[in-house]
Amino acid sequence: LERIAPSPARAWLDHVEAENERVWATLDQLLAEKTEPMAEPNVLRSVLASMPSTFLLQLGNSLPIRTVDRFCRASADALDVSSQRGLSGIDGSIAQAAGAATAGRDVVAVLGDVTFAHDLASLRLASRTRGRIVLVVIDNGGGRIFESLPVFGHLEGSEYFEEAYLTHPRLDLAAIASAFGLS
Repeated sequence: LERIAPSPARAWLDHVEAENERVWATLDQLLAEKTEPMAEPNVLRSVLASMPSTFLLQLGNSLPIRTVDRFCRASADALDVSSQRGLSGIDGSIAQAAGAATAGRDVVAVLGDVTFAHDLASLRLASRTRGRIVLVVIDNGGGRIFESLPVFGHLEGSEYFEEAYLTHPRLDLAAIASAFGLS
């Protein structure tokens, strides 16, 4: 009977799959048209497309993990992914990558600029590992996750929002890495 007429469940699944593809095609087109090619979704898509499957992908909390969830398609390719919630949600991320690399894993860690600033001392650990670490730091002016929360609607454009929520660390990332002996 299934060969003669598909079950209603199969028809529904086919509909959902077709709509899912339509949504992804629209999103792909919108991101391709973005005038700022280094926007977070495009950065994360580039990282995922270019990283070797043998590497561990570590996603920083806050925006990177949410960006992957929202803007990157699921894949049949096996990929080890890690993330963690520190006390403030962002502390210890470089230390986590260094720990995995010390155990011999090669790691690509995608972090925001505030997350990077909260764990600068762990760059010393990162400089002494067996495995390779690639740190991708999204230097977007800090705290951009708050622009997606309800508080933003009340404080958008105010000096208070910039000062209290965005907390841009304004760091010279290359100089800091160099000071720890990293390229």
